[in-house]
Amino acid sequence: MMQVHTALEAAFHAHQVALLDRDAVRARQTFAAFAEQLGRHIADEEAHVLPAYARIGGAETDSPPAQFETEHRKLLAFVTEFRETLAELEDNPDDLRTLALLDRQAWFKNLMRHHDLREGRVLYPRLDEALGEAEQREILSRCVPAEG
Repeated sequence: MMQVHTALEAAFHAHQVALLDRDAVRARQTFAAFAEQLGRHIADEEAHVLPAYARIGGAETDSPPAQFETEHRKLLAFVTEFRETLAELEDNPDDLRTLALLDRQAWFKNLMRHHDLREGRVLYPRLDEALGEAEQREILSRCVPAEG
């Protein structure tokens, strides 16, 4: 599942390059693709990964399932905010608004990095330790494959 994070990072990078190119249409389109991919990944984690993590004692750790879910809600709130700002930029291009969006996206990227580190250092290693290969494959088979 961590390769999904690499694909998400690449998709977001493509979006920010479009912003820097002052191509509001491409920025909105690349962001829409990123947002769809992020939404699927969050849905997969919440439907398949976090329940397995809870079952193996994840709630008793410093990174309980509820913490991952809270971070997911924050990420999705940023997505909604950015989608609205991008629609405004497409209708009315403005360098200052673009700079403000890039600044705001820095906060988002920091949250994504923090979240990815927690998953890479806690969530997935604990699952690897506790679940057999067959159960891991079964969980992965229910998830949408990474793009990119």
